[in-house]
Amino acid sequence: MIALKKDGTAETAGWTVTDPVTDRWVQSRHWTDRFDKKIRQARSYVSSMLLLFEDGTFAFHRDTDSRQTVNGPVRLLPEESEAFVLTEIDDFISLNGTAIGQWICPEDGPGTGALSHITAMYCSDQDSLLMFTDEGNVLAAQITGYGAEEEDPVSEMPDWSQWTHLEGFCAVWAPRGDGVEGPCWIVAGLEKDGTVLAWPVFTAEALAGWSDLKEVRLEHTYALGLKKDGTVVSAGFNGYPAPDVSSWTGIAAIRLFTDFCVGIREDGTLAFAGEHVFMREGHEKK
Repeated sequence: MIALKKDGTAETAGWTVTDPVTDRWVQSRHWTDRFDKKIRQARSYVSSMLLLFEDGTFAFHRDTDSRQTVNGPVRLLPEESEAFVLTEIDDFISLNGTAIGQWICPEDGPGTGALSHITAMYCSDQDSLLMFTDEGNVLAAQITGYGAEEEDPVSEMPDWSQWTHLEGFCAVWAPRGDGVEGPCWIVAGLEKDGTVLAWPVFTAEALAGWSDLKEVRLEHTYALGLKKDGTVVSAGFNGYPAPDVSSWTGIAAIRLFTDFCVGIREDGTLAFAGEHVFMREGHEKK
């Protein structure tokens, strides 16, 4: 887990494999301290981390290997998967051997300058790349390499041409066995009136009736919606329970993980809910 602070520094925490008996998470700043730069964006994944610095360079850390790459400068890190970063000149840099293949939406590819409007990217590693623009539209492309080939069929998707003029967007790639028939994309778009456009059907049904939202976030088995009054609503998918966030107030942003979720309060402190080690009996909830 990595938390980006307002001063451009990062706090990281991870499972202590050297002392599993204590069942404790520890501060783990051993590699982020190597860079004397302010951080603009930070992402953590299953076995890797990405940091984007204010000067456009980024650090990529996977397991015990850490390196800094200056091909760019980079302006955007992916929200889902560490497959690509996007540079200031609108080039995609692959970190795992994948490449952009055929465009799905628009079918003839983005027009001149369209990539400069991208504000978020979500990648399935072996299937497709979804992008959200500051104009509220969704772009989509097939990816090749790293186990996927150009002739491989792309997973079923909604008609992205209908996903326009949105206030926000969130997507998560659900592998087979994560509560879905999958693998598939689970996606949600925030409409200007505070309601949600979601796909596939089980997601749309679970989020039906949500309103007055300013942010929506997804995981494989549940979703959270941040309301404009600072409270949070939750819903589980396919029989999975939803985290209990009924007591959360004063929330400014939300982040989701497989078995726990985090609310970032307006004062910069954190609220946790879920079944993670943070929540286990005998551990302090901070």
